[in-house]
Amino acid sequence: MLVLTVVSVWLIAMGLVVGLSFVGVYFMYAALQNQTNDLALLAATILNEGDREGQMNNMVSFSRQLVFTSRKTYVRFADDLDFEPIAKQLLDEARDGAAAVEAERANLLRTATSEATNELASAFQKGMASQDKMTLPWIQTTSPRIVSVSFGYVDQVPSNVEPPKALTELAALDKQIIHTAQKDNYYVPNIDAKLSGPDTNLDFNLTSLAPPVQGTVSPAHMILPTAFKSDAPRHLPSVVTIGVTLDVATQFPTKAHETMKVIGCAATSGAQPPR
Repeated sequence: MLVLTVVSVWLIAMGLVVGLSFVGVYFMYAALQNQTNDLALLAATILNEGDREGQMNNMVSFSRQLVFTSRKTYVRFADDLDFEPIAKQLLDEARDGAAAVEAERANLLRTATSEATNELASAFQKGMASQDKMTLPWIQTTSPRIVSVSFGYVDQVPSNVEPPKALTELAALDKQIIHTAQKDNYYVPNIDAKLSGPDTNLDFNLTSLAPPVQGTVSPAHMILPTAFKSDAPRHLPSVVTIGVTLDVATQFPTKAHETMKVIGCAATSGAQPPR
């Protein structure tokens, strides 16, 4: 009778220990999700640090307006021997400036994604990667590892740039070829708003970035992974999504191996109001 009692108590104790171990895995999963969310938010914050993406969108728009007006001026004075050289010089400078802005935009694309990737990798190594693994006779876990980092934008978020109010002809042309959204009158996201005619070889890429609403700037925040889009690799990103996995092997009640995967997805802060 004593032996039976001892065995029963031992089995109950073991059941409790094993049960608590599996509960611990559940909490480990929740902690993994929270930490991955923190990583995604950290990386997203860096993308538009100092409103650099918002300012770049505005610079692209200003450069485009300058090329448009310079071209009109040149056409107007093309047959004027006195003013044609000056108009040509102004047009050439505007075109060269547009090319320089596009080069800087491409450089910002590389810089922002590189800085965000390096920062999250550093934070991961200092935090999640150094966490203790669970190693028990009936259950073992590995250390977390990053399996994917992707950059993109939020579906249906426009550019932060509005059509120029002073250049009514350009604004009308943009509306005619659907460069601007009908609802909020911002430029549609992730387009190359090329000008027609001789300037069609210039690129004017406008990125998706939340515009301010009545002067209020959207802070960096978590979003659902389903809202993430990654089909605009040439444009400045405003969202980062991170995939993290952790392996779990069990020996009781049966041998099994599962990989837990969590995804963190965050959007960067919106653009500052135009200065």
